Amino acid sequence: MRVLRGEADTSTRRPMELWRGVYRSLHLVPASDPTLPAAERRWEHLESLVDALIPAAPAVVVLEDLHWADAMAVWVLEHLPRALGDARVAFVATSRDAEPDMPRLDTLRRVSRMMPLAGLDVDAVRRLAAAEAPGSVDAAGLHARTGGNPLFVKELVRSPGGSGVIDDVLQRSLDRFDAESAAVLATAAIAGAGDVGVSARGVSRCRRGSAPSCSPPDPAGLFSRHEARERSMPRPRWVVNRRV
Repeated sequence: MRVLRGEADTSTRRPMELWRGVYRSLHLVPASDPTLPAAERRWEHLESLVDALIPAAPAVVVLEDLHWADAMAVWVLEHLPRALGDARVAFVATSRDAEPDMPRLDTLRRVSRMMPLAGLDVDAVRRLAAAEAPGSVDAAGLHARTGGNPLFVKELVRSPGGSGVIDDVLQRSLDRFDAESAAVLATAAIAGAGDVGVSARGVSRCRRGSAPSCSPPDPAGLFSRHEARERSMPRPRWVVNRRV
């Protein structure tokens, strides 16, 4: 079975960048006329891929980082499975839940089987760390620091003091927050998992009992909403899921 790979790139955001690797593997030159409106060009891309993928079957198309893809590339992915009919071609696509300026994926989600991925458990972290750098490793501590994120695990094993890769990823994640929320997160990163309302009051960034700056419209997995169990607690409260 043939495996074809493509990925979107946050540094370019060029139209159909998501499919560039697939085009290259199929030795396919896009026939799209750049002078045509996008609504017409997407049909040309769709037809080109259908004509190339049917004879390439059986095949699996793996597309990484849909959250950085352009709208045309996502539209092609939405329509391609049906256009291929009974051809033995499967699609696997990955996407984060929330990224700044990510395309709308609502239609794609409706026609796909979603498989949410959690972080690795402690044993998986131990095995991944051993594969990267054989030797003794504090898997439980590494798991606590990374939340089981494979990228963070690998980078911290390679560079225990941190790396530019991790800095870049975290900076992109933090850029979505306003200055007040970023200040709360800076404190919460030191405190670790816990009640963000406490951290917020510690830096005088949130009104007592409400923590408004700590409940951004897109918390992106950094916060969890918990209903208070005691009358003395704020209702509701926001809890930091993991160290930033």
